[in-house]
Amino acid sequence: PGRPRFVMFLCKIRNVRPRAIKAPVALYSTQVEGELTDIEKLRKLCKWRSMERGMVENELILRTYVSRRLADMTREELDLYKVFLDEADPDIFKWITHKLEWPEEYTELGKEIEAVAHSMIPNKYKTQE
Repeated sequence: PGRPRFVMFLCKIRNVRPRAIKAPVALYSTQVEGELTDIEKLRKLCKWRSMERGMVENELILRTYVSRRLADMTREELDLYKVFLDEADPDIFKWITHKLEWPEEYTELGKEIEAVAHSMIPNKYKTQE
């Protein structure tokens, strides 16, 4: 009765007893990790939203960008990045690949993300500028 339905379903298809499967930890755990400041919470949110996108291409680029830049971002940069993450994935990909112009509010952020994307390309595939 205390087990979630998906755990019981997994037990049924794997033919194991319910005690053998541990329920996954919730995305936003109710366990206290210590007191996080607002900026730490914002960093965690931005990191998560960068890694869980609708397009794998954007996930790879934004995950790399966040791993390099997140610790050094100011509150204003984090706020702008959070708003940027609300944009549609196809639009973000078109901006990165220069199929569309970056909106004015994201120009500086776009340059940084493009630099990360460019650094991920193996040298043999880079075009001469």
